[in-house]
Amino acid sequence: MIRQLLCHPPRPLQHLTVAGLAVIICAAVVVADSASPATALTAPGRLHIHALRGLVVKLGRYGASGAAGHDLLGVRLRVTVCVRSAAEALNAYPSAIGVTHFAVSKKTRRWWPARTVVDRAPWLVPLGERWRGKACGPVWIEDPIPPTHYGIESLGNPNDCYGVALTIKVGAMRATKRAIIRCPFGSG
Repeated sequence: MIRQLLCHPPRPLQHLTVAGLAVIICAAVVVADSASPATALTAPGRLHIHALRGLVVKLGRYGASGAAGHDLLGVRLRVTVCVRSAAEALNAYPSAIGVTHFAVSKKTRRWWPARTVVDRAPWLVPLGERWRGKACGPVWIEDPIPPTHYGIESLGNPNDCYGVALTIKVGAMRATKRAIIRCPFGSG
C-alpha cells in the first residue's frame, strides 16, 4: 500500500507536492534576497545622493603670478551618487552641478545661504564611467572660495558651523543633499 502511494500518488497529493515545492522555492528566494546588500534600486528616485562628506582645505595661492597672494581655500567634497542601474550610470551625463555654501547657526540650527555656484560645463564622461559596473559610485568635487567670500570657513566663529548643499542635475533628474562639513568648536 505504501509502495503504491509512493510510486503512484493520487492526483490531489501530486498537486499538494507541487504547491509545497513552489512555496519552498519562493521562501528561499525571499530569504536570499533579503540577505543580499541593498542596491541602488532601494534608493529613492532615479538619481540619489547617498552620502556627502567634505572638508575645507587650502587649494593653493590666489593672486597675480609671481606675487605672494593669499591662501586659496575651498571645499573638497566626496559624494556617493546612485542611479537605478549600471547601464543607467553609463548614460548619466551631468548637465549641472551646484554647490551652495551655508553658515549654520549652532544656536538656532538655521542654515543661512552665503554663496551659490552652479557649473554647467559640458561633460565628457558619464557618472558611472569609473564605477566598475555598479549603480552607485563616488564623485569628487572641488569648489575654490575667492578670498572676498571668506568667513566662517577660515575664521572659526564659535557660534556657527560651515555647511554645503550639493545639487546634481542629469537631464530632468535632480538630486540634492546637504551636510555640515566644518564645525570649529565641537559638533553642531
